[in-house]
Amino acid sequence: MAEAKKLASLEAKAQEEETVVELTRKGYARRLSPRSYQRRQGKQDTLSPKLTEPDDITTQTEFAWTTHSLLVFSRDGKAYSLTVSDIPLAQRQSRGQPLFNLLPDSIGNDPDTLLPPLLLTKTVMNQQVILVTAQGKIKRLPLTEFESITSRGLVAIKLKADDYLAFAVIADLGQDLMLSSSGGRLLRFAIDRDQLPDTSRNSQGTQAIRVIKGEAVIGCVPIQKSSELLLMSVKGYAKRMQVSTIKRSSRGGIGSQSFKFSQNGDRLAALAALPRNAEVTVMPSQDRAARLAADRVPLQGRSQPCDRIFTPARGETITDILVSVDRTAD
Repeated sequence: MAEAKKLASLEAKAQEEETVVELTRKGYARRLSPRSYQRRQGKQDTLSPKLTEPDDITTQTEFAWTTHSLLVFSRDGKAYSLTVSDIPLAQRQSRGQPLFNLLPDSIGNDPDTLLPPLLLTKTVMNQQVILVTAQGKIKRLPLTEFESITSRGLVAIKLKADDYLAFAVIADLGQDLMLSSSGGRLLRFAIDRDQLPDTSRNSQGTQAIRVIKGEAVIGCVPIQKSSELLLMSVKGYAKRMQVSTIKRSSRGGIGSQSFKFSQNGDRLAALAALPRNAEVTVMPSQDRAARLAADRVPLQGRSQPCDRIFTPARGETITDILVSVDRTAD
């Protein structure tokens, strides 16, 4: 018996390998060996500050072990689990496989129904997952709730007919959470048991931010006190803000107006926290992107007008921004 346990332990360690998982804008997942990843990084062209038209761009990179899991939420409020080793090892130039092909058939084949996956490690399992819907409902659940998921998935949050799950982020108790509405309002409150009480997976959650008719929640960011924020509108206007300009409030409020719109019909498209030496990739509705250093975006207060840093083409809007770190800046 002891020999069998020892053999099983050795086999498990032999199957555990370092790997890199990449997710793309079009919903593809690929897994690379660390060596292949380094080679590809060295040879790939970087996006210039001018507009480029890549076939697809990487929106998420996770350095993992093959025994780790990815937690994937769908917009209808269900959670699914995928072992990293289930993602086929890809060649350097391969675009990988659609993520929905690696999940149960019930999900369908639309990549927009899936939220960005969360990598589950031993350290992360001690943290919380924050779920926020487009209509401002919120739930806090320990990640241990998702340790054992069957192929059918688990219901993570109940939703009304006119609502959908918009964000799933990992955070620690004691951090603050910043939410933004498409109307340019920001609300900041503490992630604790007073603001976000313990709830079951089958509940709808509580109201995080009051959403005015015609608006939706478009940003959800766990923050540190010294963080900077980046806000960008669908018509290409943007500004940086100090987190300290938004005072901590209570969950359920309407928030503070923090973005001044210069054109009729404009609305907030994205909110992001900015690390040091951040680069921003602007992603319009068409298959193209533009990259610029975050410090090129003016740092402004809540009531100041915003500068246009990107001009969309006719009929085009900004759908999202991607924040990365320029490792060459130090």
